Amino acid sequence: MKRIIILLENHSDTIASTAEVSLIKHLHEFGYDALCLEWPNYGNAEQMIETSEQLLQGKINATLIPMLNHLNQSGIKINDNPVDANNLLALDYLELCNLLQATTLYQDVSAMALFLLAMKTQQDKIELIRAYKDSMVIQGINLDVLGQPFDIRENNMFKHIEILFEDGKNSISIIGKNHAEGLVSRMKAKGLFQHAVFLDISSPSIINAPSIMYMPGAINAPFYDTFAIQNQDIIRPILITPTRNLEAHLPYINSLLGIEQTPSHKQKPTI
Repeated sequence: MKRIIILLENHSDTIASTAEVSLIKHLHEFGYDALCLEWPNYGNAEQMIETSEQLLQGKINATLIPMLNHLNQSGIKINDNPVDANNLLALDYLELCNLLQATTLYQDVSAMALFLLAMKTQQDKIELIRAYKDSMVIQGINLDVLGQPFDIRENNMFKHIEILFEDGKNSISIIGKNHAEGLVSRMKAKGLFQHAVFLDISSPSIINAPSIMYMPGAINAPFYDTFAIQNQDIIRPILITPTRNLEAHLPYINSLLGIEQTPSHKQKPTI
């Protein structure tokens, strides 16, 4: 059985996010006992829950302050008002993309903004953390590194995955699609790639909207990373549609992971 699962996601794809939560519940039955998620702070499950609650309530914290300062210093306003936590988090996805495209924001800030917005619609993941915090090792992979290059953030991601592997854990990590190439490279360099499966979980609503997937700071750089599309022999696409939900993909996913159809244990928290 493959011991490392990387779920690549667009953080604003709520359909895929719901499918990921269902998949984690399924995989937990087969002995996957560790979960890593990109989060605005390092921490365990309790700290991650506290952070998410603060963000959902629109409270200004260390994650939001640098972003708000940059937006206001750039002269950006929302409905003729200075940008604050409440009116920023009240924007929908398209409005936030348009706002960011009008600025000179560097890539990490815009990625963080999209992630923060997505957190409003990821209550299912928060409830997953609550339910499984006693039966899984759950860790937040710190995103509060605004201004740092992607390679530093990807080093943080890989470090979590490597430590869990060395500790004998079967881990699942939910990572942004634009980190796929960096993680594949690091896993190959450290000899972990043979133990890993990368799943690119998407819905048509995201794939068919390339015009809103461009990020400031990189000319014509798509938010939906092309590496996953160009390397489907190692980045396995899982398309969630109304007529083909996660359940329909499970036999294929099980075969990729080397999972037998009988769970190794049947205990599962109830949500």
